[in-house]
Amino acid sequence: MSLKQWGVFSVLVCALSSAGVASAADLSVSGHIRPGGACSLALGNGGTFELGTISRKDLKEDEDTYVGPPSLLRISLGVHCQAPTKIALRMLDNRAGTSTSSLAWAFGLGASGGKNVGWYSLWVEQLNGDGKPGLLRQVRKSPESQVWEVPTIGWGWATRVSWLYSWAERGQTLPQAFQDISGELELHTYIAPAKKLDLSQEVAIDGSATVELVYL
Repeated sequence: MSLKQWGVFSVLVCALSSAGVASAADLSVSGHIRPGGACSLALGNGGTFELGTISRKDLKEDEDTYVGPPSLLRISLGVHCQAPTKIALRMLDNRAGTSTSSLAWAFGLGASGGKNVGWYSLWVEQLNGDGKPGLLRQVRKSPESQVWEVPTIGWGWATRVSWLYSWAERGQTLPQAFQDISGELELHTYIAPAKKLDLSQEVAIDGSATVELVYL
């Protein structure tokens, strides 16, 4: 059978089969071919913040207890791309529903004995792009928005859960392409009031988040 005959035969089969079809649905195939190279994300210390052991006597009875100092609770953040690429970071809370704060940037510390342990925030500090220290600014976008915004806060910024965060040179308002980004993630931790915890046993602090690298 020639290629031409095979082609005709296949069309006839489709035509005969279609007579018994009662309904149909469209199928589409989409995607992107991205110029440039892939990017990789690296976190210092294996992505682990170690708070150590906190004594019961160090906890406040009626209000949150701040765990610090922050200068000891930082890990490096690095993004390397094979070519300048527009990307963003998104922080996802793997302990959603356990934060004792309603703030948009509060991540949960897990639960112990049926009680939520507390919350923490992640701040991006000392951001450099392609060897240009101090020239970058934050741009961000909420999950519901299609518009990038520039916060009016200072240099460091707390990441809101599930928001997209990218960077641009000062004076720009949209994400820009960079090949190498470096900075630090700083942890700020708050333990729930002692009266709201079950301290009859050891309480595990179990915060977990995923840092996603998103191509724009």
